[in-house]
Amino acid sequence: MDDNYIKNLLEQTLSSYHIIKGLKDKPGDLVILKEELGKIQCLLQVVINKIERSENISDSITEFLDVSRSYLKDYSFYHEIDTVTKLYSDDSHRIKGIRLAILSALEKSGMILKISDLLQKL
Repeated sequence: MDDNYIKNLLEQTLSSYHIIKGLKDKPGDLVILKEELGKIQCLLQVVINKIERSENISDSITEFLDVSRSYLKDYSFYHEIDTVTKLYSDDSHRIKGIRLAILSALEKSGMILKISDLLQKL
């Protein structure tokens, strides 16, 4: 397993998380939300694929894989983002609601914690 490559992907994932967290819920943020959410999901899938090809998987990596797979399976916000974009793209309260739901899913699923833990171990 290429630890530096995995570490770089995880850092990019956290960067997208922080971009989402820092948004101010203004018109145009839905585009950024969708883009950063897409990055997070793609980066997680690449990390999963890379780790699964590895022969040496520790318990902490196994936990990360379980949380990542669960997050990718259970959470998708594209439909909601598209709906709000079409109907309420200027409504800061709706934009905030979606942004907070995305952040909540990342945090409550344990995804952010597992990424941070794995970054420390790599």
